[in-house]
Amino acid sequence: MKRYIKAFTYLDRYNIFLDIWMNYYTSFISPKDIVIMYRNSSGFNLEEYLQVRGWGDVRVTVVPTSTDQMVNAAYFLEVQTDLLKNSDVVLYSDIDEIIFHKDFSVK
Repeated sequence: MKRYIKAFTYLDRYNIFLDIWMNYYTSFISPKDIVIMYRNSSGFNLEEYLQVRGWGDVRVTVVPTSTDQMVNAAYFLEVQTDLLKNSDVVLYSDIDEIIFHKDFSVK
């Protein structure tokens, strides 16, 4: 049975793992089904970066600036709840984490 999967991650500023994460997950999940929550703390232009690499369909959402972990957790939950409205599974992984699964083929 084919599942409709969406994925999201959090990025504070440019991270060397961004390309690794995107290359891995876009081999299974369409870029339009990926959300990057982003707090631009370094002036890095994420939207332009993704466009140049062919990932222009990735949804980028700006995370409210807060050091309060409860505020951040509430925002993550809001994004996850929104993604679950039209998908079977929503996967979250940190930008420096990769989740492997033998049946993780949905594209």
